[in-house]
Amino acid sequence: MIKLNPSIKHHLLIGVFICIWGFIFAFFIRPFDDGTLNFKAWLLISIGFNVIAFIAYALTSLAQKFVYQKIEKWNITLEVISIIFYQILYTIELSSITKALSFYQEDILFGHSVLI
Repeated sequence: MIKLNPSIKHHLLIGVFICIWGFIFAFFIRPFDDGTLNFKAWLLISIGFNVIAFIAYALTSLAQKFVYQKIEKWNITLEVISIIFYQILYTIELSSITKALSFYQEDILFGHSVLI
């Protein structure tokens, strides 16, 4: 049995560092770039994906703390469930935001940033 660090402060700090790294990666490496997006669009995309990741990580941390306080133990099964929970949250957040902005999709694909 492994003891979990239930401190939300530590988890949020880890989440901030992960999001900073994710922003740097997405902004400078530009995965899946086909050359049609301008600087402002990549800046928005990089920030947006990482804000969504931070929210999902923060909610996962709160869920982990709640579960850990209830059962007072932590094991590999709970860790795997936490990772799956994070991925589900991230996917739900991303798909809901994508649906909300889908009406801008055609302009962004053609390199016209209508978000700024």
